[in-house]
Amino acid sequence: MKKKFLMVLMSAMMVTGNMSMVHAAEYENETNMEAEYIEAEPRGVDRNGNYSLSVGQSFEESFKVGNFIKEDHNTFNVKVEVDSGATATLIVTITSKDGFYHTQKVTSDTTITIEDCDPDDKYTVKFSTNAKNTSESISGKYYITSYIS
Repeated sequence: MKKKFLMVLMSAMMVTGNMSMVHAAEYENETNMEAEYIEAEPRGVDRNGNYSLSVGQSFEESFKVGNFIKEDHNTFNVKVEVDSGATATLIVTITSKDGFYHTQKVTSDTTITIEDCDPDDKYTVKFSTNAKNTSESISGKYYITSYIS
């Protein structure tokens, strides 16, 4: 608590011009304090990865499409590439905080576009499969990218 109060006080003093950045750094070193960094939730989307799913397997990617500094994004794509030899169907389900949004069965390379997104909503893309037994599977790559349309 003392450390946070001191950081706020030092920030206020720097803004009002009562303490220079050099003096603030010297004061921090004299008191042996370590700087605290707050990690902000990334917004806007540029994710990708590989998938390999068989019976009972799934995974999710969750994100927001808004931006803190730049203009908010209002559209995102889910691009799916399917490796040859797939013996199952990939099911892509997209939901938001309001509930169900979109679902699509994928058996070949596909791009799903979701428009008119709310930049403050959290979207979740779930990748699952309809595999019925252990001999069925599907694999490939996925890309999720947001942008302004």
